[in-house]
Order: sequence, then C-alpha cells, then structure tokens
Amino acid sequence: MMARSAEQVRTPFFLSSVLPNLATRRRLESGGRLLDVGCGSAMFLVKVAEALPECRFAGIDINQDEISSANARIKERGLGERVQAGIGSAEEMTFDSEFDLITMLHVFHEVGGQGVTVANCFRALKPGGQLVIVDLAYPNSVDDFK
Repeated sequence: MMARSAEQVRTPFFLSSVLPNLATRRRLESGGRLLDVGCGSAMFLVKVAEALPECRFAGIDINQDEISSANARIKERGLGERVQAGIGSAEEMTFDSEFDLITMLHVFHEVGGQGVTVANCFRALKPGGQLVIVDLAYPNSVDDFK
C-alpha cells in the first residue's frame, strides 16, 4: 500500500466533511472570502477554488519559494482573478473584517506567537466568520513523546 501525502487527504476531507458543516458555507458558495494562513504552494487554495467557483481566496505564507510556486499554480489553473497568494505572517497580518473563513492547515504548531495569531485571525474575520485550525498534536519534549 502506498502512503498518501497530507495534501491527498486534507483537501478531500475539507470538502467532504468540514465545508458542509460550516455555518459560513453558504457565504463561501455565494461569493464569500477565504484566507488560508500558511498556504504553502496553494494546492489547497486551488482545489477549493475549483470546488467553490463564486468564492474569492487569499493565501499568505512566510516562504518566498512557496509563494512563487503558489502563484505559478494559480496562474496555470487560470484562477488569478479569484485567488491571490503573497508573503505574510500570521503574527503580523493586519486584515480587518475581510474574510468569512480563515483556515490554518497543519501550520499552527509552527507559529511562534500563537496568541497573537489567533487574535489577528479573529480580527480579520467578518462578523459571524469562522476560524478552522487543523493541526497535529506534537509533544513538548522527547520524554512526552515516549
């Protein structure tokens, strides 16, 4: 049996199990906005954009190489009118009431200022917006791992 990558599982799980249960689903389906924090090369953004043709998307990541790959992928798929990706960190983002949904997928454990990040995300949400964090539980020490 071949191992599946996180991306092969993450987007189908989001579309089949998370999205249908979100209070903001109808907003997204009718032209809402989604921000993916730590978007990497935008695989998630592109696939969700293809599934939600009315929604607009933004992604931020601190890695320039990932953002370059993201922008190439977005252009290749012809999604540049609805999907943007740029350099940015969750700790320093200044969005204000702009998004219906913010996702952080397998990124939160890497964020230095988690409290600031969550506060920034809630500030960036429109009233009634939602923050979805999916992450792995990592132990604090090698002893905890055992």
